[in-house]
Amino acid sequence: MNARCAFLLALVCTMSAFAEEEADEQKIYEVEEITVTGSRIKSAETLAPAPIVVLSAEEIRAQGLASLGDVLQTLTVQSNAINTQANNGGDGSTRVSLRGLGSNRTLVLVNGRRFVPGGTGANSSVDLNAIPAAVIERIEVLKDGASAVYGSDAIGGVVNIITKTAIEGIKIDYYAGTSGAGDGEVMDLSVTTGLQSEKGHIAFSAGYHNQWPVWTGDRSFSESDKAYDWELNDGSYNNNGSSATPEGHIIDRSGDEGNEAWQAVVAAAGDEAGDYHRDPNIGWRPFNWAGISSDGSGDTYNYQPENYLYTPQTRYSSFLSGSHTVAEDAKAYFEVVYTNRQSDQKLAPTPLFIISDGIVVSATNRYNEFGRDFIDVRRRFVEAGNRNFLQDIDTYRMVLGLDHRLGSFDADLSFSYGRSEGTNVNEGRFILSHVKNALGPDEDCTGDCVPLDLLHGAGTITQPMVDYIQYTGVGRGYSRQQILQWNLTGEVARLPAGPLAVAAGLSSRWEAGAYLPDPMTASGNTTGSKAFPTEGSYSVRALYAETQLPIYEAGAVSLDATAAGRAFDYDTFGGGFTYEAGSRLQLSEGLAFRATSSNAFRPQHRRDVPRSQRCLPLGQRSLQQGGRSGQCSGVDRSAGAELRRPGHPGRLRGLASPAIGKGGWLHGPRSRKGRDDYCRRGVSAGFLGGIRPDRRLLYHQDRG
Repeated sequence: MNARCAFLLALVCTMSAFAEEEADEQKIYEVEEITVTGSRIKSAETLAPAPIVVLSAEEIRAQGLASLGDVLQTLTVQSNAINTQANNGGDGSTRVSLRGLGSNRTLVLVNGRRFVPGGTGANSSVDLNAIPAAVIERIEVLKDGASAVYGSDAIGGVVNIITKTAIEGIKIDYYAGTSGAGDGEVMDLSVTTGLQSEKGHIAFSAGYHNQWPVWTGDRSFSESDKAYDWELNDGSYNNNGSSATPEGHIIDRSGDEGNEAWQAVVAAAGDEAGDYHRDPNIGWRPFNWAGISSDGSGDTYNYQPENYLYTPQTRYSSFLSGSHTVAEDAKAYFEVVYTNRQSDQKLAPTPLFIISDGIVVSATNRYNEFGRDFIDVRRRFVEAGNRNFLQDIDTYRMVLGLDHRLGSFDADLSFSYGRSEGTNVNEGRFILSHVKNALGPDEDCTGDCVPLDLLHGAGTITQPMVDYIQYTGVGRGYSRQQILQWNLTGEVARLPAGPLAVAAGLSSRWEAGAYLPDPMTASGNTTGSKAFPTEGSYSVRALYAETQLPIYEAGAVSLDATAAGRAFDYDTFGGGFTYEAGSRLQLSEGLAFRATSSNAFRPQHRRDVPRSQRCLPLGQRSLQQGGRSGQCSGVDRSAGAELRRPGHPGRLRGLASPAIGKGGWLHGPRSRKGRDDYCRRGVSAGFLGGIRPDRRLLYHQDRG
């Protein structure tokens, strides 16, 4: 929403069952006031060896944004992740990509635990809008790889979302906004309530969010596809359009003579014969590629006005959490999240390029008066209406856990189950076999076949013609995640420079997902993109440990070191090890230096497989090497658009892959005994300084 020129109106109504205490004018500020969990060992924001950013609930509210995804996409460390402004190739989700390495290389946690991937099925990253914004206490962003602590996917960094527990009374938040042009309205309503006692707490929130669209044609910068002249660099441009026009466009690739009617068309065109546009005033004439027909500069079709610039969606969400002390040193807790998202993308009417699908307009088709075949006719089906892509997605997640003490250590045992499932409806595509029949010889168009007219201009395609070739497809899919983990943290000794802190843990994780396209898409019997069914699963077990070692402290000067390691074993390819080492040198209250060195790991996901191997045959439940046989050759699913956007696919160190890299430090994938992985080896360093009297950080800078 911040990408638009917007006028925002926000109204917050709060009814509270408690009185808020007045602030103490003599309040003492401490650096350690906010603690983060960028590692399993808690530390203050500015004292962590790795670069960490903390956004409080007040800072989030001050941005005037109603969605968590919009908030995170304002971070400078985030770039090039999909959001609701992605129409062509979008899916209604909003994701985060730290350091621009791809959303599937940014790990998203809620209260220190992984959140289930979201989308229409077999997804590899989290849809941030599935997490209700009303319950967020703060957001912690670790701007460094953290596979040694958190496991795979923490390549670009980690986003840890902490939810509220200290809630009493009832709070109602209402947000409304609109753009300066009076469109793109946003409305968000949430109700939050809770109770607290010495034994524990319970918190509940329910929310409704609705955003309306903005059309590309309603903004001057997007009303047409502008091709700027970068050589002149004076702001001049030409308007590009599509060669598939409502009037019809013939490119003569064979030079067949045809009958007298066609010979007359060729003779009238003169030396420019071969490329013809059906002018509604004079008939067929040479095609003018210079510009778009809507402004009279050419014959190409301006498809921009019929697309969304800002896509609409509606969300319903609920959140429930609670805790209860079950023993002196043990507290049980739970979390439940549910979100329903209904989103929509809209494109211009379907273009038909018959040469792309091997379709021929037969010489004996009743609407072909030219006595010859045509293999390249282009037509925009304005009579069929816009193409629509509709998603209806349910995401839910449940966590059960027990916080307990083991001697001097804090321990946490938890189990989480998450699932995202939904449907993806495609409206406006054509059945390939029906188009071939309708444009073929009349004698082959039998039964319910309706001959199709591409050669007589806009408005000549009737509703029966559209009904015969058009279809609505429904795809279905899911992503499922189950995690059992146990973490332990505490101090093992008091050294002269401070406490020696450690953390360790065990985890088992099971991931599964599937996507079943509609029958036409799965069989390839469509003029749109094709895709095969995808289904797979894997499990991983891991053991990790980390420590924080204070080396030296004298007054304001201190030196600390950290180290972490993680061993893991996948049921699909075997095991491996990741590590991390870091240090922080504090020279004064206002100046500190920090550095980390680590490697990071991520196994290839189903969506990361190159197009010729993008999916598994339906029924194969494991991502074993034997399933990577190329049986899905030619798959090109829009759901994988993020990997295909300009600047994303790469060829690194001689390896053809959809890997994404910056600076040459992302390696892979490498294949070893069926193992396909992404390995990151990197060093990040930075300094921070300029502490005000209230001890709040004024400046910090990191390089990595």
